[in-house]
Amino acid sequence: MPSFNKIAHQLVDLPPFDHPSKKKTIVFDLDETLIHCVDDVDNDDPDVIIPIQFSEDPEPVMAGINIRPHVRECLETANRYFQVVIFTASEQEYADPIIDYLDPDGKLIQARYYRPSCVRTRNPDFYIKDMRIFYQRKLSDIVLVDNSVYSFAF
Repeated sequence: MPSFNKIAHQLVDLPPFDHPSKKKTIVFDLDETLIHCVDDVDNDDPDVIIPIQFSEDPEPVMAGINIRPHVRECLETANRYFQVVIFTASEQEYADPIIDYLDPDGKLIQARYYRPSCVRTRNPDFYIKDMRIFYQRKLSDIVLVDNSVYSFAF
């Protein structure tokens, strides 16, 4: 685990709790936890096709997305008891359109954090979500829901 000084530049400000009864933050991963991006839009029959505009491409990429069953209900229920946050190792320009689809009114997800907030390992394919970046919360007040064991290696 890197020293706190090495991640100090990655610290983020969580928004305040939106209700006095909320005392914990639940952090959801995006890919493979809430959704799955399909490889072949034409043959995999995705739940939804979302245009993703990458800055280096003139045309948007049509991303086929499968939504995990009952995701909206899960987010609605979690929102009653927790501050709900998305923390993904994906890039923001990919993640935002998907999160906007999941929460079109902006009422279910209070904050979003992306790849730059992750700690990159020596293996360039692995990004770790170091919960210490949420410095305003005790680690005992944060729940991480993520499919990848690497994400919570620390």
